[in-house]
Amino acid sequence: ARHLAGSHTCLLIDLPGHGFSNVSGTLSLEAIATGLVDIVDDLTDSSYSIIGHSAGAAIAAQMAMIRPGPIDHITSINGAFLPFRGLAGVFFSPLARGLSKMPGVAALVAWRVRSRGAMERLIESTGSQLTAEQVGSYRRRLSDPARVRAILSMMAHWDLAGLARRLPCLTTPLLLLAASRDRTVAPEEAEEVAQLAANAS
Repeated sequence: ARHLAGSHTCLLIDLPGHGFSNVSGTLSLEAIATGLVDIVDDLTDSSYSIIGHSAGAAIAAQMAMIRPGPIDHITSINGAFLPFRGLAGVFFSPLARGLSKMPGVAALVAWRVRSRGAMERLIESTGSQLTAEQVGSYRRRLSDPARVRAILSMMAHWDLAGLARRLPCLTTPLLLLAASRDRTVAPEEAEEVAQLAANAS
């Protein structure tokens, strides 16, 4: 963002329940994308491009299918466009739905994140290499049960199978960047998405 800000107007948005934002309404892919389209429409009459990492790339694609006109280009960084494979795909959303409704689960996760080394192990499991300051920022966010509840609620309402079926309708130019050490979204998925989306590379 610091590099881009020299020549572009940059808008960095916290998803509902993430960062410092509040939670309101349903946290489905369609609802979040619709809300973001409305926000950007209120802020600018100009066309714009979107850079999205993981779930952010899926949201960008959904935004472009809701309102394709103003979006010039999408850059995806290990975008989470496809459902989880195997048993994880079968159980992921139902499990998240169940956990999001169980009292005390969010508080338990938040408490666990505060313990020494837990956040570092979680970050390491994704393949990321972060500074101590960045890890501390994640720890502060995930130590808040309200943030954990929001993330579980978003996962519970996430329909990536539906998004994958709609990808052939995505005409907005899509550049897929894949980081080889990402352990959350396999880099090979970018090749599959490039075959599905109409204008992807």
